[in-house]
Amino acid sequence: MTPERSPSPAKQATAPESPPAPVEATPRERPLDSPWFWICLFASVAAVALVAIGPKYRQREARLESTFQMREHLARRNAGEVEAAGSDENDLDSSTAEEGGELLKTTGPLIWILLAVAAGSCAMLMRTKVVKPNA
Repeated sequence: MTPERSPSPAKQATAPESPPAPVEATPRERPLDSPWFWICLFASVAAVALVAIGPKYRQREARLESTFQMREHLARRNAGEVEAAGSDENDLDSSTAEEGGELLKTTGPLIWILLAVAAGSCAMLMRTKVVKPNA
C-alpha cells in the first residue's frame, strides 16, 4: 500500500486566487463607426469611378449630342425655318463633340462636388477626433 500524499501546508494555507478585476478601459471610437468616414469613402470612390469612366462617357455623350443636333436641324428645316439652301450647312454646328468640340454635359462638376464632399467629411472626421493623432 502506498501512503496517500497530503497537500503541502503552504498550498493549504493560501486560498485559490480569484482573477484580477478587469480594468475599466475607456471605449475607443473606431473610424469605421463614424458616418463621416463612410461619406468620405463613398464620395472618394465615386469621384475615382467618374474619372475612370470619363473617356467612355465623353464618347457616348458626343454621339448623343451630335444626334440631337442633327434631329433639331432637320426639324427646323422641315418646319420651314431654313430659307436658303446654302444656309443649311451653316445652321448645323460644325464643331460637334466628336470632332473635339465642347460637350454640353460633362462629368467635371460632379467630380468637383464629390471631391468637396469627400474633403468636408474627412475634415469633420478629424474634427470629431475619431482619428487621434499620434502622441
